[in-house]
Amino acid sequence: MIRVQPILATTAALLVVSGCSGNEPTIEGQSEATQSVTPEAPNETMQTTGLEEIKIRTIAGEPEQAAFLLPSKEQSELVPMAEVVRESGFQCDKVNSARQLQQNDKPMDVFKIDCANGNSFQATIMNDQSFLKPWTGVILGK
Repeated sequence: MIRVQPILATTAALLVVSGCSGNEPTIEGQSEATQSVTPEAPNETMQTTGLEEIKIRTIAGEPEQAAFLLPSKEQSELVPMAEVVRESGFQCDKVNSARQLQQNDKPMDVFKIDCANGNSFQATIMNDQSFLKPWTGVILGK
């Protein structure tokens, strides 16, 4: 069973670090998101200017869909995120990257957090609260 942990006390820290105001995510270089490069191999990850394509399922059991990971924040902005992950009961000594998801040229209130120890987490922001769970690639569900 996947544990979804609300991060109530540290939501403001996650919102600030992620670049979100809680209402509208901030995206740097969004106009560049339309540029794409065709992969050389069928299973190769597609890269766009500053974006990495990944496959997600918006709901468990639904078909996979393409989404993009926006560029990570600066390392100095990632330090508080490791603390947020640890306060939620998960292991993460250092956050290597925290990237917001974008789908259909629109930012999602979902972030993929990658830790140095190999663990990855999904942080979702809803109604000025953030929720953290291990990364599965399924946005809603297990």
